[in-house]
Amino acid sequence: MLKLKLAGLFLVSTLFAIAQNWQLKLTSNVYLRTWKLTTKAEQEEKEIGGASVVLYQNGKQIAQTSSNPDGEFTVMVPANGEFYLIVSYPGCNAKRMSINTQNVPDKIANDNFTPSFKITGGFIMVKPYPGIDYSELKQDLIRVEYMPGKRAFDDTKDGTERGLSIVSRVYAAEDELFKRFCGTNKAGDVALAKPDCPLAKKLYTEAIAMIPGESYPVEQLAKVGNCLKDLEEAEKKAAEAKKQAEEKVLAEKTEKERVAKEKAEAERVAKEKELAEKAEKEKLAAEKAEKDKTEKERVAKEKAEAERVAKEKELAEKAEKEKLAAEKAEKDKTEKERVAKEKAETERVAKEKELAEKAEKEKLAAEKAEKDKTEKERIAKEKAEADRVAKEKELTEKAEKEKLAAEKAEKDKTEKERIAKEKAEADRVAKEKELAEKAEKEKLAAEKAEKDKTEKERIAKEKAEADRVAKEKELAEKAEKEKLAAEKDKTEKERIAKEKAEADRVAKEKKAAEKTEKEKAAKEKEEAEKLAKEQKKKEQEEANQKPKDKIAEKETTPETTKHSDTKDAGQPIRYVTPSEENTGDGKKRDTKYSVPQVIGVNKYKESVTKGNDYFKMKRYKEALGAFEEALRLKPGDAYATSKIEECKKLSSVK
Repeated sequence: MLKLKLAGLFLVSTLFAIAQNWQLKLTSNVYLRTWKLTTKAEQEEKEIGGASVVLYQNGKQIAQTSSNPDGEFTVMVPANGEFYLIVSYPGCNAKRMSINTQNVPDKIANDNFTPSFKITGGFIMVKPYPGIDYSELKQDLIRVEYMPGKRAFDDTKDGTERGLSIVSRVYAAEDELFKRFCGTNKAGDVALAKPDCPLAKKLYTEAIAMIPGESYPVEQLAKVGNCLKDLEEAEKKAAEAKKQAEEKVLAEKTEKERVAKEKAEAERVAKEKELAEKAEKEKLAAEKAEKDKTEKERVAKEKAEAERVAKEKELAEKAEKEKLAAEKAEKDKTEKERVAKEKAETERVAKEKELAEKAEKEKLAAEKAEKDKTEKERIAKEKAEADRVAKEKELTEKAEKEKLAAEKAEKDKTEKERIAKEKAEADRVAKEKELAEKAEKEKLAAEKAEKDKTEKERIAKEKAEADRVAKEKELAEKAEKEKLAAEKDKTEKERIAKEKAEADRVAKEKKAAEKTEKEKAAKEKEEAEKLAKEQKKKEQEEANQKPKDKIAEKETTPETTKHSDTKDAGQPIRYVTPSEENTGDGKKRDTKYSVPQVIGVNKYKESVTKGNDYFKMKRYKEALGAFEEALRLKPGDAYATSKIEECKKLSSVK
């Protein structure tokens, strides 16, 4: 008895092993996606060969293969087990999926059962970018199981939606990084075109730190070096030309003042000389008139005296001589006084000229001292203002750094290793930058000290100008950042609004399509049930007309059963024996066991759903394939046709 039981058990086990001796044929494609990042992000995607495809069970490798040059691969998954598949490519993030080949009914899992499943859209390999969290990619992005309702293997809805959500988050983070990187490069190009070489250098350096290894900011940074050199040379020439112009203006001004002063002095001397000559002429004329008058009186008196005192002629002549001698003495005295007066006047004019020149010199010296004092006060005030601005800038930068550090610590609390690595790299870059800036400042300071040793006043003026330029530059940078932030916010809001509108439109169209399909499915189900009843009635009538031995033979044959899956919108599924199948027209034909993979409108709905999911993720190529599959299942469908056109347009634009 025990032997019989053991034999029976062995037989059942053997039969079960034979019944489950099948494999799931899993096929898909592998693509390599690369990005060219400049002032815009350009995507390139192509099939790749040599990608590693490994099948595991309980951590143990079961099978391994590689994608062919067209990116295709096939893996045979054993029956009745739980497996996971990992697809990887050098330098890229690996992708994972799970496969469950259990729960296949024995009546289906016979030797002729050859299930297969193709992963639509394939596996896209992309290199990792700094600052992006790829940890979720270690989870299963899709799960394939046997679906009793479909009598076939398919991906689970929850598993696919979870995988799409993970990939969407990763793509969104990458898009945000690309926008910041390309925006920084674009701002650098704008600064370089102005040209604002220091700002351009700062922006390109930020872009290099943002995504190391990208060539565009490195190439542009080389152009900035030439720009700085040209700008320095131009500033040097401009300063020299300015200095020469100022010296020329000062020399011309001094010369004009000297000529004007000499001209005024000459005019003053000429005027005084003219007045002196006029006074002298008037004086001589008066003296001559007085002399003529005296002479006439004398002649008259002499004539009267000669007539009256003839006798006293000798005495009169003597008196006349004495009188003439006295007049001559008086005249000589008057002449001496005039000469002495002219000499005194000349000495007074010379003394006044000397005093005027001395007063002018003292006035110029006082003005120069006042000007120097005002200039020193202005320089001291501007230096104090520059120190205050620098201090405020330092405090602001320190506060900003502390704020960023706090936000970064809070955000990356669970990623200490990555944070430590990035912080070390940032510290190294900052240290190198600080040392480079310090060395550059020391070099410039040494050159400036040597060059401007004898030009303190000009240095002070240039320093004030440099501080003003730095302030204007800081304000310009702040305005540019605020402008970029405003543009970014505006673009983001427009994108969100557009995506919401698109999602609402798709949902509305999907709802309308589902309603139409439900009505169609209900009608088809009703028609199918009617045909089934008529077929059953016809078969019953035929059975009643046959001999009893034929009826008995029929009863020994397994029944042909119809199964209806409500999920498949009423489409009848027929399972037939290896003998014969009734075709519905009274004829019989030989068939083998038949299991349709996907039936009716469900396949159309699934294709549309996948296409919409890919479309939301901006994976237009995969979305195009899904909508084309939907159009193949339902020729002439307006929704699928319109989505195909949208995908083609968007694919060509990107």
